Amino acid sequence: MKRIFSYLLLAALSVTTVVAQTAPKHITLNIEEFAYKPSTTSKAMTVLSVFSSSSGLWLPDKSMAPQMNEAAVSGAVNIPWIDKADEGSADYTLKGHFTQLEIMTGNPENVVVRARTSIIDNKTGKEVGTKIVQGSSSTFLSFDNTATMKARAAMDFSYFMQRFIFEALPVTGHILEKGVEQANGKVKEKQCYVDLGTLHGVVPEMMLYVTEDGKYKAELRIVEVLGDDICACKIVKGDSYITKSLAKGVEVTVTSRPKKIDTQL
Repeated sequence: MKRIFSYLLLAALSVTTVVAQTAPKHITLNIEEFAYKPSTTSKAMTVLSVFSSSSGLWLPDKSMAPQMNEAAVSGAVNIPWIDKADEGSADYTLKGHFTQLEIMTGNPENVVVRARTSIIDNKTGKEVGTKIVQGSSSTFLSFDNTATMKARAAMDFSYFMQRFIFEALPVTGHILEKGVEQANGKVKEKQCYVDLGTLHGVVPEMMLYVTEDGKYKAELRIVEVLGDDICACKIVKGDSYITKSLAKGVEVTVTSRPKKIDTQL
């Protein structure tokens, strides 16, 4: 644990410097209310469920819209460097509409929420990212009531809305060192330390991508957030590239924006 302790100690002794170097630039975001506009696919799913489901029936539930709108806002404002603002003063606008707000009755009971979501750069009027964001919950042989199911779906929807924002409006950082030391003293060579942490809103399981001159070279997955500006990541792809770059003393940059935002689920 010597290396990790040295990083944390350095952070504690030079908080002002670290924050100045690694805290992301704050941006403002206008969040429009999502209307409910069921898609043709959603309508067909509701009709077909009469024949395909023996345990229940998919039914639209427009009453979920206010709760899910709150979840969308929560996903955005819980990112430390995102500030909610009015339309006229915001850097970006988060907009979209719900294509599904549905519940399957019976046992198991399921709740599914889908929204076609976009982020617009207010200066250029151009779309910087678009995605179908989904939230869901299900239960089997459980005493959870419908309200609880909706609340779980809202939390899920909020989480994936936040992940989409990280893709469209990314944070960037750098690999500090390859090889993460475990509590038992063993070093996991296919892991690395990155200078992103709670200041940036990153969380475990979030994906990061290594780039060089705009080209994607490797993929990381956050294993653990260790402090304000440090996390441990597993190297999913590009281990040899990272090893060679660090050996040459090359600064290895990471971003939360994937090569292409997957618009489908």
